[in-house]
Parts: sequence; structure tokens; C-alpha cells
Amino acid sequence: MKFFKKGTKPYLLRIVVSPVLALIVSISCFSLPTSYAYYQDELGDNVFGITSIGQPQSIVLQSPGFEDGSSATAWTTGGGSQYNFALDNMAGRNGGTAATIESPAGTAPGFPFYSQDLTGWSVGMPIEFGAWIRTEVEDTSPAGAYLAVSYYDSSGSRIAFDQSSALKGSMDWTYVKAVGIVPQGAVTVKVRFLLNGTGKAYYDDANVSVYPQADVPQAVYASQVQLNVAGSPSNSDLLGFGTEINPFTFAYDGLTAADKQMIFDRLSEIRPAWVRVFVDTSWWVTDTGYDFTSTMASALLEDLQMCNDLGAKVNLVMWEPTELRTSAIIADQMSALLLWLQSQAVNVAALTLYNEPDHVYPGTSTEYVDMYDVMKQSLQTNNLTQIELIGGDVGANDGYLDMVAPQLNTNVEMLSYHQYVPYKKSLLKPVFRAALAAKTAADNGIPDMYGWESNLTGGQGAGGGFSPGVDSVDGKLLPDRFSSVLKLSSYMLQALASGVKGLSYWEAFEMSYSPDPNDLNWIMHFGMWSHKTDDFTLRPAYYGFQLLSGFIDPGASITSLTDASANHTLLSYMVDNPDGTHVVYLVNPWDQPVEATVDFGNACYSSANAKQYVFEASAVADAIGAEQLSLDESAVTFDNGLLIDTLPAESMAVILLDDQPPVTTATAARKEGAHEGESKTVKVEFHADDGAHGFGVKQIQYSLGHGWTTVADEEDTVYVKTRKNVLNIRYRSIDHAGNVENVKRLIVKVDKLPSAYED
Repeated sequence: MKFFKKGTKPYLLRIVVSPVLALIVSISCFSLPTSYAYYQDELGDNVFGITSIGQPQSIVLQSPGFEDGSSATAWTTGGGSQYNFALDNMAGRNGGTAATIESPAGTAPGFPFYSQDLTGWSVGMPIEFGAWIRTEVEDTSPAGAYLAVSYYDSSGSRIAFDQSSALKGSMDWTYVKAVGIVPQGAVTVKVRFLLNGTGKAYYDDANVSVYPQADVPQAVYASQVQLNVAGSPSNSDLLGFGTEINPFTFAYDGLTAADKQMIFDRLSEIRPAWVRVFVDTSWWVTDTGYDFTSTMASALLEDLQMCNDLGAKVNLVMWEPTELRTSAIIADQMSALLLWLQSQAVNVAALTLYNEPDHVYPGTSTEYVDMYDVMKQSLQTNNLTQIELIGGDVGANDGYLDMVAPQLNTNVEMLSYHQYVPYKKSLLKPVFRAALAAKTAADNGIPDMYGWESNLTGGQGAGGGFSPGVDSVDGKLLPDRFSSVLKLSSYMLQALASGVKGLSYWEAFEMSYSPDPNDLNWIMHFGMWSHKTDDFTLRPAYYGFQLLSGFIDPGASITSLTDASANHTLLSYMVDNPDGTHVVYLVNPWDQPVEATVDFGNACYSSANAKQYVFEASAVADAIGAEQLSLDESAVTFDNGLLIDTLPAESMAVILLDDQPPVTTATAARKEGAHEGESKTVKVEFHADDGAHGFGVKQIQYSLGHGWTTVADEEDTVYVKTRKNVLNIRYRSIDHAGNVENVKRLIVKVDKLPSAYED
């Protein structure tokens, strides 16, 4: 890239105009549309999550394993006399006692429970309630067996609750947990075992932890804030951002060559580091062996070739068979696919066995771990050891990772989780859950935790009830609502800062999981752009995700900016990329503008230029209307290491700092035909690269010893006539940020050059 165009948007101050940091800005340019008043409930202080969780502290439960005589008084029962409660002294997880709830056949499902009051907590404190559950519960039950933490006010009314995932069917002992934060107004906290369904559930070995050291921010609006770049990164060696692609789109939607090019162009702008692709063994497994000529196998190959062309790492995810297959069969089937893809020159970086195993894996946790062990052996046998194994993807707030991670740590290089962000609720709990997921990986010696599915939730209906659905008031799909996307972007930044190594958006474009191409109910119209039938119209989610995926590279680190005030007004982070560029993210969730001064405290920024992109409602609407693949960029400058800017209401500013010079190479060749003693013509070709995030090369310069000459932009080539046998050519490049490359030298022994070109 050689140039960048300065944007013309009027809503941002671009220049610091005096040493006393005076700002000339017209407040009238920040007039707000009336619709902002409606969005206040999902942004504002709801955008701020926990900044650190500290160490857990156990809360003492009475009779957590039901092994002592106090169980009957420690745990109270309720929910109706039609349910059976018992302490079975032979049914426990390790042969001891378990508490049971039975809802007999013919009994209407309700909410029978065991309950115990807690002490040792305080308002605003994160809390985690875990236990083991075994079920003999009808699959048709409304929910199943689960845990809950319930919060009550001074009148005894329940004001909030957090619950675990639910188990039903015939499930062996499984660890589950409910994770939450004690809300304002709570005076009583209860932990509960519940059963919503028909059958019998067993509960054992409960535990409760709180996080008294957790940093829960006090978020308030301020018209001016001072931020400082200080301290160490909170997370490093990031894996970058990814997205999800599905071969069904290529197989069933009748995409034209132009459609496919459009998809490639948009994904190229997003620059995903990872792409997650589902595969189903039925696509190539037949009764007589393996057939890779099927429609879906061909679509998969086309999909993965596109991913390789994008430079994205591929994570294949084995879609879940409904029946339990032996580990050896799964390993053979997946290895056959991987070997075929290798023969087609397709690179696969990682493999996940079963999507969301906490919900759908039909075996025990021991069998799940064994499946990975056998798969790893198969990769070694087939010389496929370059392919990593990834465990998951599981819910961020359930206990499946806690249960399997200690056994998976010798087989997997990464764990993965999913988090659906409630668009009209606080991000305190989602960010806390992300931090816990990262902690689970680290505590079990697994270096990386990735949020493979990050999406919005809380909407209504649409697509058979799939998340994210539509807003109940304006009827828009959540990724089509600017404010909802700003909420999701805020979550992703905070998840990275809390220890998660990378995140993916749930869909890159419309997806279908149905084997029937006419089953439109299974086409999910929720992606970053609309379905083909709606002309692939871009949505705000596309731009919001692009500003994360396109600027945070694998190997980067992230640092939270320090607010000079004790309160928090902006979400603010600095990302240091491996190429030496830096990206500042400033999120203003309030319905009023905020003037921000960022003190970098580092001389290297004293004369740095920067460019800026602003994710703001009107800018996004303009870009969608113009079918632009990226938002307009604008220039910003520094004054003695200070960046001063005014953020529009409800916006995210992404400021790219380039203090790294371009990298230039030079090669030489001699023209045919020159004889001894005659002038010889040497052709010198230069190539300069300013990197993916650089501002672009402004000029290439060379010198033969008498000052600097600029190489013509359209040529990058010079011709030197000489009678000398040795040329000493100095050269360098300068980028649009003003960074000057250190001088390099090319020593050319003219007579020894190959005659490589003619006129």
C-alpha cells in the first residue's frame, strides 16, 4: 500500500492546536439522533466487565457431599409434595451418599429443589457454584437437572438468579457449575439443586467459591478523561481473530463466480487469522469405504482452498454423530479426510472432535478424553503431527472444561469455549466467565484458550429460535443493530484483556446445517452480511468485527490504559503487534461525547502520526449505503507524546500508530551486449513493504554517492550506466507516517552480474 486517503468526516477533532492542549471544537457537531435514548439500556455502564478476578476463596458449605448426619438439616427441600427427595447412601459419585430428586412418570414437571443459604459473600462479588450430577431423566423433559444461585432482597423476593447448563437423558456423573455476580439489593443468597423434568437426578460433591479480589469497575460518564499507557500487558501471544465458514453455502446456495469473489474480497478485508469449518463424516464415509467426490466433499474442498488463499489457519470441527462411535472409528474417518485434503494441497492447522460436547457428546467424559488420545496417536501414525488438537467448544459458564481439562492437557494445544453476549444486560458476567475459561486452561497446563463462538443473544424468534434473533422493539436482527454490535466488540476486547487468546465471530455469512437445500428454516440470516436473496447487504457486525480482526495480529499483546480517575468512562486498550505497529482502542458507550487525552509517556510517539477509523452509527450507515468494504480513515497527530481526541457518543475509535519504517530490498542485473571498456547499463529493482498495518510507502530513494534520488512511484526501477566494475548503491524508503528506513547498501560487481535482460 503506497498511500492512505484522509477522511472527510466532520465529527472528530484531528489536530492538537497549542502547547496548552487547547481544543477548538464545536459541540454542535455532536447533536444526537433521538434513537440514542432507546439504546441507553444496553450500552452505558452495561458495557464494562470485570477487569481482573484475583484468586478464588472457598465458602464453607454444610454437608457438601451428604456424607455426615447434618445433611437433612443443612439442605432444605421444596417445590411440591409430589416429588420424592432422598439421601441414597450407595449412589454417590465415589460409592458414598448422593442426594436425589425424583419426578415420577405422570407428574407435571416443576422445580423441586434442595437449597442451602450461604454466608461469606458481599454485593458485587463474583460467585461460582459447582457440583456433580448424574441423570436418569426423560429426554423430552423441559430442561433436566441443573444448579442455580438465587438472590433475594430484604422482603424475601427473588431479584435474580444464575444457573448452570441442564442435563437429561442417561448421563453419567458430570461436573456442572453456575457462575454469576451478587447483584445490588441482595440480602440472601441460596444455592440449589433442581430438576425440571420427568425421572431421577443424583447430586454430589458441591462446592462454592467467591472472588473477593475481583476488580469490578465503577463506570460513570465524564466529559473529559485522561488515559495513560503504563504497566505490563495483561495478555500476550494472542492468536488473533477468526470467523466461521460453512460448506453448505457453496453446495446449496447456487453461488456464482461473482458471489464467491465478493465473499473472498470481504473476508480479505476482515483478515481472519483463523477460520472454523464444520465437517460431517457422512460427506465422505460410505458403506464400502471413503468417497471424496460427493457434493459436500467438493464444497468443503472449495471452502478450504479459499481459506488457504486468505492466509487463514483452518480449524476443522467434526460435527457430532448422534450415536456413540468408538474412538478408533472416528480417528480413521478423520485421518482419511485429512490425508485427502493434504493430497489436494490444502493445509489444515487444527482439529476439534465434536462441537459443544457438553451438550451433545453421547459418551462419558472418560470416553471423550480417550477419543482425543486415540486421535493424537492416529495423527502421529499418519505423519500429520503438524495438525493441532483443540478441545471444546463448550459453554463459558458450565463445568465441562473443569471436568475434562486435567485429562486433555497431554493431547490438546488449545481449549475453546463459546459465549453468547446478552445485548441488553451487563457484561460483568460474560467477561467474568471468559476470565474463568482462560484460568481453567492455564491452571491445567494448556497454553491457549480461544472463544470459538462469540455472538449476541437476547433477541426474539427468527431462524427457529437460533441466537441472536431480533430486537423486540425495532425488529432488527441483532448484528444489524449498530449499538448491539458495539456491545459485542466491547466484550471481545475485554475477553482478550482477561486472558482469552483469541475470539471468533459465529458466522462469516449465512449458514445452513440442514441436509435439505430447500429447508430455508435452517438458513440463519444472522451473519455479517445478508443472504443472497437480500443482495448480501453489509451489516454493522461486519465493520465492528473488521476493526478487531483486521488490526490485531497473531503474536500481539494487549494492555489496558489506566484512567487517571478512580472511575471508568471509556474502555481503553493498546495492542502491540509483532510488526511493531500499535493500535489504540477507545470505546465510548455513553450517549454523549467524551474528550480523551492519551499520554503515552514514551518519546517514540512524540512525532508519530496516526490514522483512525471510527465505528459510529452514521459512519456505518454511510459505508453500508455506499457498499464500502471499510470505514473511512482520518489522520490524527500527537503533541509531545499526547494524543487528544473527542469521541462521538456511542462509538469505538481505532487508532493505528505506525512508528516502524518500511523494509526495502534491491536486486540488480546487467544489460546484454556491453563489451570491455564500454559503459554498461545496470538495472536495479527496488521493492518496499510497509507491512499490513503500515501507512504505505511514500517514496523509495537511492544514492550513488551524490545526494538522494527518488525512484519514480510507477517504476520502482532505475537504470545506471557505468564504466566501473563495482557500484556502491545506498537506498532507503520513507512511509506516509514519516518513518525513514535505515540506509542499506547494495554492492554490485558489474562484470559478474548475469546478463538478465534486453531492451
